[in-house]
Amino acid sequence: MNELPNFTPYGYRLREVISNNIEQQSIIYKAVKLSTNDYVIIKQCQFASSKNLDNISISQHLETIEHPDGFCFVQPIMNELPDFTPYGYRLLEVLSNNIEGKPIIYRAIQLSTNDYVFIKQANFTPSTSWEVNQRVEQKVRQEIKILPSLKHSGIPNYLGTIDHPDGICLVQDYIDAQNFSSSRIFDFEQIKSI
Repeated sequence: MNELPNFTPYGYRLREVISNNIEQQSIIYKAVKLSTNDYVIIKQCQFASSKNLDNISISQHLETIEHPDGFCFVQPIMNELPDFTPYGYRLLEVLSNNIEGKPIIYRAIQLSTNDYVFIKQANFTPSTSWEVNQRVEQKVRQEIKILPSLKHSGIPNYLGTIDHPDGICLVQDYIDAQNFSSSRIFDFEQIKSI
């Protein structure tokens, strides 16, 4: 087993190799920033130096490191959950990712009651067109208008709205149920009850 390179002089401790692309001569590491204990991604380009950076496209990097084994880009890990504690919730997991044209859905805990809830967020992503972001927000706003009037055991109750800087959110009761994207077979009685 190969030992991970020492990045402590640069303020990072490598945790694991995420990807080793021999063809592109790059290695991607998961690392911890020693000053904050935040997880980051370090992409090491073994052929690169500060002189030939024009050929490399890395977005949202925090800093660059001139390491003896190759030039490195440090990037934040984007899959960390946002902080909703100022709104009274702690996010637990992503149930549905922000695929183009769809909101993000989180499972969360309401801090005042310790009840589970859904939070559906019309998250604005820079990689998605303005029109698509607007359409997602419009869909969530329509749900916010309609949901308070709907009362059905199969529809989570509407609990409120969060005006979050990353996109408007609606909050609903959490129902521990099978995901709609998975296939199910209903018998006649189940169909009648729906």
